[in-house]
Formats: sequence, C-alpha cells, structure tokens
Amino acid sequence: MASLEGGISGIQTASTGPVVLSDTSAPAGEALAGPEPEPEKDIRQIRASRVNMRQGPGTNYPVIARLLGGDEVIVFEDSGTGWLHLRAPGKGKVGWIAASLVSKKRP
Repeated sequence: MASLEGGISGIQTASTGPVVLSDTSAPAGEALAGPEPEPEKDIRQIRASRVNMRQGPGTNYPVIARLLGGDEVIVFEDSGTGWLHLRAPGKGKVGWIAASLVSKKRP
C-alpha cells in the first residue's frame, strides 16, 4: 500500500513500457466534414383575417392558438391532405392549419 506521507507527489506508479498514442487524424488529403448546412426554411403568411391552429390535421382536433392575417409561419410538412404542419414563431406554438388559409410556398 502506498504511503501518503509525501502527498500525491510521493506516489509512484510502475512503468510497463513506452506509451503509444494512436493517430486519430484523417488521412492526408481527406478533409474533415463540417456541419451540414441547414435547409432553407419554408416561411409563409396567414391569408385569412383569423385562423385557428390545431393540435392535429383536422377540425376535430382542439384549437391551440389563433393567428391573424399576415402572421408568419414556418412550414415543416405539407401532408398532402390539405393541412400544413407548422410553427408560429410569434406564438411559440407548433400545430396544424388548413393549407388554403396559408400563402403558397415561395419558389
């Protein structure tokens, strides 16, 4: 058992041979991949004067927020069912709105 009389500097370790460090760098000429660029956001506007944002894609889902004409939304998904899955940054909510109430995707 090691004595702590000399403090940590008094502890000796046994050496079993040379220490070998492995090279984890990329091979010469091979660049490391950086983060992938973020996809362009699909930002649209509410076209109607007042719109209900719902918890799911249909009028049978509860209303979680109300947006006004001109409010911007970020579309995540167009389900093809007439409903858009989106986020309303001004409200801090994520939900669904009927696609007919939102402007078309910009080219």
